[in-house]
Amino acid sequence: MNDVLFITYEHNFKKTASSFFFYDFLCRNFKVEVVFPKNENISYSKINETEWDAVISFQFFLDFAQIKCQNKIFIPMYDSFIFSFHNVLQLKNVKIINFCKKLHNLSVFFGLKSFYIQYFPESCDIKRTSRNKIFYWQRRETSFSVLSKSFPENLTDIGVQETVIHSVNDNGEFFKPTPSEIEKYNIKITSWFEDINDLKNILDTTKYYIAPRKQEGIGMSFLDAMQHGAVVIAHNDCTMNEYIKNGYNGYLIDFENPKKITFKDYSSIQNNSIKSIIVGRKKYEKKLSLLNHFIMKKNRKYINLISCFLFFAIKKLKNKF
Repeated sequence: MNDVLFITYEHNFKKTASSFFFYDFLCRNFKVEVVFPKNENISYSKINETEWDAVISFQFFLDFAQIKCQNKIFIPMYDSFIFSFHNVLQLKNVKIINFCKKLHNLSVFFGLKSFYIQYFPESCDIKRTSRNKIFYWQRRETSFSVLSKSFPENLTDIGVQETVIHSVNDNGEFFKPTPSEIEKYNIKITSWFEDINDLKNILDTTKYYIAPRKQEGIGMSFLDAMQHGAVVIAHNDCTMNEYIKNGYNGYLIDFENPKKITFKDYSSIQNNSIKSIIVGRKKYEKKLSLLNHFIMKKNRKYINLISCFLFFAIKKLKNKF
């Protein structure tokens, strides 16, 4: 069995579990060791002590030139990685696994060896309970006060009796609703759930789930909501708009300037959302065998320098004018 080193942030692995699914996949096919970067630092000398069959870094951007292993793989996240000229050069002998179609297209444009796969969670039994909640996990800079502009004045018009604001933030700041908003929208505030089942129980009674971020690496939180039968309302950017078709299986809005949503037949939207998870999961599982082959396949050391030069030259001119 091949020896693989998997590098990922400890928080993403243990707390949010946003990288654990990929570790679980690797363990089915390889002998895997995990390393967590400490304070954005990592010991390259220690990594090079072992002759790895593959070194895979999930989100953490390594100095790949310091890795002796020839089979190097990087998994970028759309919300944290930028294709700069320097970064593209760093990736010239690195294979890319992309969970975002937009990042995959850019990778291919620059001549990088990229494998695109869209993640979907397993489908589960949808509990046909009464769904009467809006759930918003406020994680960054957008408050529910702003997003509420997309909803009707009276939430009962769309079958909502309660609003849950989950105050677990990336930056530690929480936009507290005013007393009048708390009363108007019947707001309940929650914090980090010690038991994941507590979150699942809320999702089982959630009618509309507001995706927490303007950009996502994959989007585990809103995918979990879809998995549990909630209809997702999200900012119109990646990766949300790669999963959601506005008015078909969810709603896409502009978090910066939210407009009123024309809410359609809820049952149809919900059924399409559930179907998206079921169909998407089958496609995901079918592609995993190809991913396994891609991981062990040798990479060609080539990047499209002409495309790189033109792309960044045009980008620089746009910024100048």
